[in-house]
This record gives sequence, C-alpha cells and structure tokens, in this order.
Amino acid sequence: MRSRRAFLAGTAALTLAPSFVRGQSTRTVTDDTGRRAEVPLKVDRVYAAGPPASILVFAVAPEKLVGWTTPFRPDERPFVPAKYADLPTLGRLTGRGNTANVEVVLAAKPDLIVDYGSVGPTYTSLADRVQTQTGIPYLLLDGAFDRMPQSLRRLGEIVGEPARGEEWAPGFCHFPMYGKEYFESLTSEHLVTRTINGRRFSRFEPTRERNEALDCRVYARAAALSLRVDGWAKSKWDDLEDQMTVSPVVGPAAAPRATVARPATPVPQFKPVRANNDWMD
Repeated sequence: MRSRRAFLAGTAALTLAPSFVRGQSTRTVTDDTGRRAEVPLKVDRVYAAGPPASILVFAVAPEKLVGWTTPFRPDERPFVPAKYADLPTLGRLTGRGNTANVEVVLAAKPDLIVDYGSVGPTYTSLADRVQTQTGIPYLLLDGAFDRMPQSLRRLGEIVGEPARGEEWAPGFCHFPMYGKEYFESLTSEHLVTRTINGRRFSRFEPTRERNEALDCRVYARAAALSLRVDGWAKSKWDDLEDQMTVSPVVGPAAAPRATVARPATPVPQFKPVRANNDWMD
C-alpha cells in the first residue's frame, strides 16, 4: 500500500510540475555534479536532504528552511532561536536511517531541494530520481572540507542571500550540532594579562573546572598537522568518505547499493617530533 501511495504521489507531481515551472521565472543552475536544474529566480522554501544540508541552509538562509531532518535534543535547543527550533521534523532523504520519501517532500512544498556532502554516483542517482518524481529542482553541493567556503557562497547565490553566504565563508570554525556543555568546555580558558614587578605577562587561565573539549581539539589539531592532513588531496578525502558512506534510499522503491571492495587507505608515515617544552605532557 505504501509503495502504491508513493507511486501515485510521484505521478501527481509529474502532472503538476509543468504548471509549477510556468508560474514563475526560472534560471538554469549547474550543481557540483554537473547536473542541470531549472531553479526559480526567487527561492522562498528549501528542503534539506540530510543533516549537513540542514546546517548549511540554516547558516545561509534560516528563514527559508522548511524543516529539520532530526529533532533537537534538549541541550541543543538553547543555541537556536525558538522560531527555527520549532520547525517541523521532516526526516532525511539521504544516509543511514532515512525517514523521508516523496510524499513528505511534496507536503513540505519546497521551491528547492539541497543536499550537501558526497557528490558520488549514488547521490547523483538519488537526486535525479527525487527530482523526476516530484518535479522540484534538486541540487547537490560538494561537502569536501576544502570546498566549504565555495559551497557557502554558492548556496547564498542560489537562494538569493549572496551577502550571507560570503559572510560565513571565511574565518570561521564549523561544528556539528553539539550541545551546550561542549562549547562551554571549548571556551573554558581566556587570556589574562598581569603586571608583576613592572613586567607584563599574558597566559590562558581556566574559567571552569572541565575543559576536555578544548584539550581534545588542540591535540587533534596537533595530530592533523603531524599527518599533514591539510595537504591531503580531494581524492584521498573522497576515498575515505566512500569507505564510510552508507547507501541513501528513498521510500520503499530504493535499490540497495552494491558493495565494492576497495583497498585499504595506507596510513601516512611520519617522524614523531618532540616538542621543546612539556606543554603536551
């Protein structure tokens, strides 16, 4: 029965799609996979296909986000204004545990569907299928770490918020939706300057007892520098992502992803460097 409902909903969408497109002016947009879609000149409602996309849309155009992929936990809600935190939970089209399908997308009445992350063939196929079933333009933006500024700017241009996209692109640290305790721990030290015997000294001093998030982030950054992570090519990140990706599915008609044997990624070799002080001991 559910498969029949999904089929009927998709058929209805195809019937109504031409009137939707004729009702307003559109422009052709090419996404990061090379797919082309007719996107309205004025985008007011955006459906985020997965959690990374929902954060991206919220950062650039929060008033255009039609809903979240998952509900907020109680410790997350204080970081989000109530009018956005109270948006409906619509589920996700991509990734593990998908809970949305064509019917959910149609009911949300978005002008645009956006996914942010992998731009591999599996996700391209999903985008084509959903766009065909709903008649709603579906764009894929590359979620590679080194392309984050470009993706922020690109989304800003697409949804009519270029200044907002440019504002967030450079100079910010980007985090998942962690809880309040994490960020209080991350910011648990502040720089204090004192004068002793006429000489000024500056040092970081704790403002609370627990600061594990700050310590772990510093150690992780040191490890990343040792492994030269900043210099890894996009192909290496894609390879690691492919090894961790779970096939996305849409509704009951989804086809399982074939398992592909891939060689293990070699662990980079590096020579340990001893710091000239004991700050890491």
